Amino acid sequence: MAVDAPVTGSVDAAIRGDMPMFVGGDDEVIERVRPVIEAMGRLRKVGAHGNGYVAKLVNNQLWKIHAAAIGEAMVTAKLAGLDPLVWWEAMKGGAADSFVLSHDVPSIFAGHYDPSFPIALCLKDLALIRELMDHVGTTNTLTEAAHERFREAGRRYGTEAGEMTVCRVIEDDAGIDLRVPGDWQKPWEVAPRG
Repeated sequence: MAVDAPVTGSVDAAIRGDMPMFVGGDDEVIERVRPVIEAMGRLRKVGAHGNGYVAKLVNNQLWKIHAAAIGEAMVTAKLAGLDPLVWWEAMKGGAADSFVLSHDVPSIFAGHYDPSFPIALCLKDLALIRELMDHVGTTNTLTEAAHERFREAGRRYGTEAGEMTVCRVIEDDAGIDLRVPGDWQKPWEVAPRG
C-alpha cells in the first residue's frame, strides 16, 4: 500500500528539513514510513490515501488568495499613511496573521518577491485547484480572482518572477513601492538543520 505525502512550506523549510507533509493513507502504512517522512519534514496525517493531495491543494488555495490580498492591504495601508513596517508588525499575531504574512512580506520589503517559487508554479497550482473545485462542484469566486491576479503578474513581469510579485501588480498600479530598508533574510540562504 502507498501513502501520498505532498509537502508545503517554503524553500527555507526544505533546506532546514522541516517542511510540513500532508500524509494520506492507512495508519499502519503511515507508521511504517514515518521515519522516512520525519527525516524530511513534519508529518501531518490527513486521512485516507489521496487526502494528502487534497490538503495540499486547498492549502495552496488559501495561500494564493492570501498572497494576492496582502498586496491590496499593504498598498491601502501605505496610501492611508500607515508605514509598511508598522503595518506588518501590527498585523502579526492578530486575526490577519498567517504564514504568508509572517514569512513572505519581507520579500516584498526587500524587493525580490522571493524568486525561489516562480509565478509559473503558482499558476500551475491554481489550475490544479480549479480542476479540483470543478470536480467537486464548489464555488471558486475568490480563487478565480486570485488566479487572475497571478496571471496578470505573469503577463507583466514574466512567469519566472517571484511568487510575491502578485503584490507588485497593486504597487505598480498605485504608483508606489513597499520597500523597507533592512537586512531581510533571503529564504534560499538559510542554513540547513544541524
